[in-house]
Amino acid sequence: MWLWATLLHRYARLTADVDLVVDLAPQEVLKSIRTLVGNGFRPQVPVSAEMFTDPAVREEWLQEKHLRAFSLVDPANPMRVVDLLLKPEVPF
Repeated sequence: MWLWATLLHRYARLTADVDLVVDLAPQEVLKSIRTLVGNGFRPQVPVSAEMFTDPAVREEWLQEKHLRAFSLVDPANPMRVVDLLLKPEVPF
């Protein structure tokens, strides 16, 4: 929705990030994190990437930090960012 509003108001949205919805089942989310970390991505904030796999931590981030996405960045190319949605609207 926000993207459409941005485009309709003729503002360029120049981001190179990718928003992903991953299966948040414990083993599946762990696979996703390991794959991203294995490909060089690191959290944009100073936390362990594995913290994203903990449902209680994700809920805390949602409630206390109002975080909607967990960003991982490629240190070799900071324009490469992957955002993992904390609370996907689409169930698996």
